[in-house]
Amino acid sequence: MLEFLLDAIRPGETALIEYDPLSSPELAFREIVERYSSLGYPILVVDILDTLHLFMEHLCVRGFSIPLDAFSVVKEGGRVRVGNILGEVPPSIDFEYHIARYSKAVRDFFMRNAGLPRVVIVLGLEKFIYPFQDDATSLERYFEVIERPLIAPESKLTFLFLNKGVVRREVLKSLEADKQHVVEVTPETALIKTEAPFIRLSEGITGDGLAVFEYTPTIPKGSTLLEILRTVDGGVVAVDIVDIGVTFWKVAGMGSVELKNLFDNMRVIKIGGRTEWGVVILKLDPRSDPAVIIEKISRKLDQFEGTILMFGIEHLPRIHGGSPRVVLGMFDYVSASL
Repeated sequence: MLEFLLDAIRPGETALIEYDPLSSPELAFREIVERYSSLGYPILVVDILDTLHLFMEHLCVRGFSIPLDAFSVVKEGGRVRVGNILGEVPPSIDFEYHIARYSKAVRDFFMRNAGLPRVVIVLGLEKFIYPFQDDATSLERYFEVIERPLIAPESKLTFLFLNKGVVRREVLKSLEADKQHVVEVTPETALIKTEAPFIRLSEGITGDGLAVFEYTPTIPKGSTLLEILRTVDGGVVAVDIVDIGVTFWKVAGMGSVELKNLFDNMRVIKIGGRTEWGVVILKLDPRSDPAVIIEKISRKLDQFEGTILMFGIEHLPRIHGGSPRVVLGMFDYVSASL
């Protein structure tokens, strides 16, 4: 689920893990604990208002468990005591006082494990921020005192879990801006921001996963596509809408024999456009009824097992005048394909 992030993050860096109330952040928490426990890294969990208890209960319902001796705990409010608790820190908007209490509670943990990379996992960050998020002065003070300074050794890897449905958009964007890595926990789990190579996202897609690659005119699309094709197993079918797929190999294909060979032998569904490439298995008029287009694509792709590349899907709504029917039809098709 988070392999691409855990391979990318380095000591001294922080990852913000965003989730909504309907997702399963506890699975991401379990994966982090298991990864670093297996490496022998000491782990500290900051449990804000019993979020650790909720995560552990949700894991139990799913049939999973995490040994309580796999990590130490600092309690920040709440009533349910779980695991090896090093100390308790009352949530407070007196942030200097809060930092002083927190530093005292974790001092032995960091001194005892000197020389090793330490992992800090903060659960329930939104519960800490929620009481003062509408107070501009307190909010800025929070970022000044807690978020921006380095308050622990650079050998620390930090993971902050945040229910993004609880905090205001401005707060969320401020949190994202200060972090090296930002991940959104969804059924597909998307890496939003990282200094790691872009292609690491494709390594996190398995089975029936779905990835949407957003790009601008300045992004080297051809080289990115080549890296994607190198990582996939089995056959590939391309759905090329109004020649957008052609532009990918034209950008990089002139200097890449490997990419040209891949495209020449790829099975292609052409929806409009003037240039044929690969082995065309179906041709459709992009101005046809959207339901007909989706039905014919679905029928053809149902016969295929492997990787599907869709180029230019953003152009279909434009061709049909921004019709909501087209957009909803595309959503239905993607949902039914998972």
